[in-house]
Amino acid sequence: MRLHCRRGRQVAAAGRGEAALREYQRALRLDENSVEAYLGLAETYRLQDRLEDALAAYTQVLQRAPQVAEAHLGLAELMNSLGRPQAASRHLAEAVRCDGDRAYLRYRLGQMYLRDRAYRRALGHLRHAVALAPWDGFYHFKLAEVYFALRDYEQAATEYEAAVACSRLDDLYHLRLAAAYCRQRKRSRALRVLRRALEICPDNRVYRYLLADQLLRMGREQEAEREYLEAGRLGPYDRDCLERARQRFGKGTAK
Repeated sequence: MRLHCRRGRQVAAAGRGEAALREYQRALRLDENSVEAYLGLAETYRLQDRLEDALAAYTQVLQRAPQVAEAHLGLAELMNSLGRPQAASRHLAEAVRCDGDRAYLRYRLGQMYLRDRAYRRALGHLRHAVALAPWDGFYHFKLAEVYFALRDYEQAATEYEAAVACSRLDDLYHLRLAAAYCRQRKRSRALRVLRRALEICPDNRVYRYLLADQLLRMGREQEAEREYLEAGRLGPYDRDCLERARQRFGKGTAK
């Protein structure tokens, strides 16, 4: 039975959904109560958008083992696909209760609360995700975005700094760190970080426009003019694109 489940996972990973279903069904003929096989069926059906079949298979899992976090997580994804966000939130919360030491589950539940603008509740779960996986810059970044939305720019900068330390080649992390520094009027630090973003993406004209904006605010007009000219050299002026970038630079992306 376990051999068929293992084969099912292997062929599913190769994108062969129908072959995976056959392996899980063979496993169930050997053990009609196999939680592993029902879970494999459910995940495969969900990825095929066979949502009713997936729901039935997840139900079979939870009837046999109600504490399986993966089943609740899969049901949360399924309920989102069905346009039932409250049911999705309940299943995510249940997944965390079943296995609260998984950073991804804490992150996903935090994201659910962010969708409802429940920032304080989101903070608790995102902090937990960071504590469980402090080496993952993505979780630091998502936590920083919530602090930024709450206008706690000092704490946001701390988490952006951690994200940058984990992922030194991520230009977006650098950009958002610069934004947090600007909100604290630490413009020299912001300039340094924006220049680093440009080292990572030297042909990004939007980053160069943002750098020029900051130089102009600091009264460094000649340097600003050089950056504006360089931005123009990299591509045609796109007012709408630049305005969207300036808005994002200042407002954050927590949602």
